[in-house]
Amino acid sequence: METLPVLALLAAMNSAIALVVTLRSPPFPGRARAILQHLAIGVAGALAYARREDGLAWVAFLAWLLLALVPALASRWLQRLVLQRRYSVAKPLGRLIGLLAPRAFPRELLRLIDAYLHLHAGRTAEGTTLLRELAARRGPARSAAARALSALEGTWVARLEELERARAEQRARGILHLDALAELASARAESGDILGSLELRAQLRRSPAPRRTPVERALEQLECLAYGGRPRGVAALCAGALAALPATERRLWLATAALRRGERALARAELLALHPLVDPLRRRLVERRLAECESAAPAIDEAAQAELAALEAQAIEEQELFLALESRPLRAPVTLALLGALLAVFAWEELRGGSTSLEVLYEMGALYAPAVADGEHWRLGAALFLHYGALHLSLNALALLAWGPPLERNLGRSRFALLYFGAGLLSMISVVAAARWQGGPSGILVGASGAILGLLGAALADLVARRRRRSSPWLERHLRFLLLLLALQVAFDLLVPQVSQLGHLAGAAAGFALGLVLRREREIAPSPLT
Repeated sequence: METLPVLALLAAMNSAIALVVTLRSPPFPGRARAILQHLAIGVAGALAYARREDGLAWVAFLAWLLLALVPALASRWLQRLVLQRRYSVAKPLGRLIGLLAPRAFPRELLRLIDAYLHLHAGRTAEGTTLLRELAARRGPARSAAARALSALEGTWVARLEELERARAEQRARGILHLDALAELASARAESGDILGSLELRAQLRRSPAPRRTPVERALEQLECLAYGGRPRGVAALCAGALAALPATERRLWLATAALRRGERALARAELLALHPLVDPLRRRLVERRLAECESAAPAIDEAAQAELAALEAQAIEEQELFLALESRPLRAPVTLALLGALLAVFAWEELRGGSTSLEVLYEMGALYAPAVADGEHWRLGAALFLHYGALHLSLNALALLAWGPPLERNLGRSRFALLYFGAGLLSMISVVAAARWQGGPSGILVGASGAILGLLGAALADLVARRRRRSSPWLERHLRFLLLLLALQVAFDLLVPQVSQLGHLAGAAAGFALGLVLRREREIAPSPLT
């Protein structure tokens, strides 16, 4: 397997996917530049692979790495850091993203992080000044700054009136500003108009907005469910996509839900305990909630209650799916043990003469159909730990780290191990059986790819089973994504003749079947305030 052409092919395939997604998305600043970027990298990668030009392959791969992959991974990390309120670490990371991909992180967002950093450190005056500046000018930080300012100064009522007037003017002119609509939904929820907030959220979901991340979607649901008095839904969100929130903030949202549910004594005790523990921005929110404890919770009519019940059920279902797909390698000992074994065996290959030496691979247990037919059945398992070159190992190791931890947590350690080795062995057996049936010369086969594709098949089986119970747009999106990955794997196998397409497909099919048999349901812990 030639390393550089394969890397160029991977860059081209990923750029093609990104190009399709960008073309299907609604207009956004820098869209034309993004289209040209994806197109240029895709064409360069395809040409480099077709012509086997190493120089062009390096250009295509490095361009994809620096302009697409690194900003995407860094953006996910940045979102988690902001959620954890670790603004001092988030700021330099945001600056790096802005340098590599300016449209992904404009300068206004850096100033917004500066404002949060001031507030978190107790410098209220500096933070408030920055928020006012950002809220007064058009830009990507305007809505978030205005919402933070309203929460800090307790001016939700005045802000609500201003937003309602602005919306009436926009509707008269046939204009729809999505950020202003989201801010208005928050203001309505804060003021007790739950049904009005839910109506706006539904309008936002129907609008041609860019796809939201699981965290962004969970934050929207959190507001509605907390202000609607639904602590079970809030607990599900805080255990899933919003688990990175500081513990004090999760407790604040649960206390808000208890308060709006009418459990004033319980909420008051929790809020009093939180008051000295939170930063100035959250402290103002705590004080506002404590003032609400002195009066009855806003009444929620039957229509809003029905909407909230449906939203809560959907949120719980989505968070179960989020937990089933979330990757946390440090909490997956079987996955880490398998990864360690792959690395150790690869090091042994290099010490014995090189991982690309067919003689070394055969001696260490590479799959060879005639040898298996002669009784060397141990090769069926040994070949799963061998790899031809560093690229082969790297691709399988990355896939194992991506798919292994969520499946291990969802299935349990023993079932996950059974899935991995079962899919891997069945893929090897299928290759041997096909070789004996077809006859003719037979080559050697190494790699954990059959087992890795089995993990993909099991993840697909889990989504199919969930879909039969209850479907949702988020689940459908993940299902399409996994099917796309499987289709890309088939395309990759067709373009790279050195890989075993039969072994990969057999591993995926075995993983799908085993996944249906071994899967188990995962329940989210109930709210501590219920």
